[in-house]
Amino acid sequence: MDNPQPTTNNLQRHHRRGFTLVETLVAASIFIMLTTIAVGVFVQALKSQRYLTALMAVN
Repeated sequence: MDNPQPTTNNLQRHHRRGFTLVETLVAASIFIMLTTIAVGVFVQALKSQRYLTALMAVN
């Protein structure tokens, strides 16, 4: 036979939609870590800019 009967595993794989909870949590964790790094870099850049502005105002 060329067309075997579909098994339960084949039907479950075929009808799977969306992401699992673990996949969603991993993606959220990565996003949070990258956001934390970006905010830290941005805050440091602002502090540096304020320091240089104050230094230029003194001279």
